[in-house]
Amino acid sequence: MVIAIESIILCIIFTIMVYVMSRKPINTLYNYPPKIQERVKSLDEYKDKIPTNENKVVVKICASIVFLIILFYRRDSSSSYLCHGRSHKYSLYKYIRIRSK
Repeated sequence: MVIAIESIILCIIFTIMVYVMSRKPINTLYNYPPKIQERVKSLDEYKDKIPTNENKVVVKICASIVFLIILFYRRDSSSSYLCHGRSHKYSLYKYIRIRSK
């Protein structure tokens, strides 16, 4: 049941993101092949509307950090954080190793 709810929520978020990006297609110009980019850059209609590459790096780094935080602290099915799972594995490993001596 939880995975169904997560799937529905993620589909809704993805749909919203695609809708927002499709409202101004000039912002996604750099996702197109180079020939199309050059053609759009050569048109006088879009001279001042084309976004620069400078902000792309900052936005991608910030988004990557946010996604990593979400991924790292996402709760799994046993209601414990993923980062705690590693410490439990290590504790179990040490316990088994001590018991076997």
